[in-house]
Amino acid sequence: MRWVATNLILATIFMNGCLLIPEGRKTISGHRYSKEATAFLDIPGTTREETIASLGLPSWESGESKVLLYTWESSQEWLFVPAENNLDIHQSEADVKEQHWALLIAYDERGIVRAHAVRRLGKGSTEEVCAKSFRAELERR
Repeated sequence: MRWVATNLILATIFMNGCLLIPEGRKTISGHRYSKEATAFLDIPGTTREETIASLGLPSWESGESKVLLYTWESSQEWLFVPAENNLDIHQSEADVKEQHWALLIAYDERGIVRAHAVRRLGKGSTEEVCAKSFRAELERR
């Protein structure tokens, strides 16, 4: 249903000679770590301490689930380009649809990193997110 509504709005805009151009996501708070910056997490034997030394203190840490959580928020940027008009409507930019994200890093009782993933945060407590994100993966090991 959401897809139909979005396409209907876009069709209306295009039929009137306007353009709505997606410009990608931008981080609006926190820090999003690149794949290159987190590549060290894939090296066997990487520790919790090395992780904190490389990435800084986490936004949150679960002692129960043994997960470090680094969070950020992002939004989709759009460029609106109107058709020529006499209504004083000008080109503008808009940020919409904020999303909350987290880099989750699980470690074992010895402090060795066992798994890491980027997840979109939804509903539920932070502890629930940490526990659910790695339960199946860590049980296999």
